[in-house]
Amino acid sequence: LWLSGFGSLVLWIGAVVFLAFFVNLCTSKSVSSFRPDMAIMRSMGIPVRVIRIGIYVRMFLSLIPAFLAVGLLGILIATVPLFNALFRFLYAPTYILIFGGLIIMILIITKRQIAKLFGESVKKSIRGGDAA
Repeated sequence: LWLSGFGSLVLWIGAVVFLAFFVNLCTSKSVSSFRPDMAIMRSMGIPVRVIRIGIYVRMFLSLIPAFLAVGLLGILIATVPLFNALFRFLYAPTYILIFGGLIIMILIITKRQIAKLFGESVKKSIRGGDAA
C-alpha cells in the first residue's frame, strides 16, 4: 500500500514540475515579446513599479480561463451521472489547493521573468538586446 502511495507522490511531483516548466516556457515567450514595449515605457518615465504591477496583472488575467474551465468541469462532473461515474469527485479543499498552487506558480514564474526583463538596460532593450 505504501508503495502505491509513493508512486502516486512521485507521479504527482513529476506532473507539477512538468507543468511548471511548461508554464515557464510559455510565459517567457509572452514576456519577452513585451520587452520592446517595456523599454519604451521605461524611457518615457513610467515608474518601474507600475510596469511590474502591469506584468503581474497580465499574468493573472491569463489564469481566468483556467479557473473558469476547472470550475465548469467540476460542476459538469458533479452533475452529469456519466461523468460522475468516470471521474473521481473532488471536494472544495482540493479545488482550493489547485487554485492556490496555480497562483503560487504564477507568482514565482512572473517574479523570475520580471528579473530577466529588468536585467537589461533601457538603451540595450530598445536597440534589440544582444543582437544589436
